[in-house]
Amino acid sequence: DDRLGPEDLLRAELAEQCAYRLSGEDRTAESMDALDRATELYERLAMPWQALSTRTRALAWATASHAPAARTEEAGDSTGPRTGTADTAETGEDPTGEHTAADATGDGDTATDAADTDTDTDTDTDDVTVAA
Repeated sequence: DDRLGPEDLLRAELAEQCAYRLSGEDRTAESMDALDRATELYERLAMPWQALSTRTRALAWATASHAPAARTEEAGDSTGPRTGTADTAETGEDPTGEHTAADATGDGDTATDAADTDTDTDTDTDDVTVAA
C-alpha cells in the first residue's frame, strides 16, 4: 500500500521498534541485531541520517551493556572503554580527566594545578597610573 510508504522503510521502522522493546527486556544482543537490520534498510533506502542514528544507538547500547568487547572488536574497534589503572599505564591516558600538564609546562603539575597557577600570577595594578 503506497499510503504506508516503501516496504523497506516500514521494515526499518519495525526493526527499530523491536530493538526498543528488546532493550527494555534486557535482551541486548537481539536488540542490537534489530538495530543493525534497521541500519542496513535505511542505507538501502538512501537515508543516511536515519542509518547514522541507528548505528550510533547500537554503539551506545553496546558500550553500556556488560559485554561490548566482542561487538566492538568485530567492528574493528578494540579500544573499548578505559577504566582501570592498567589501561592508564598502557595508554598514558588518565581516566579521571586530570591529565598531567608536564608536556605543556614541564613541571609535572596536573592541568588543574597549571590553570590555577596561571590565574595566581596576574600582575598587581596598585602601581599603575593612568594618564587622563
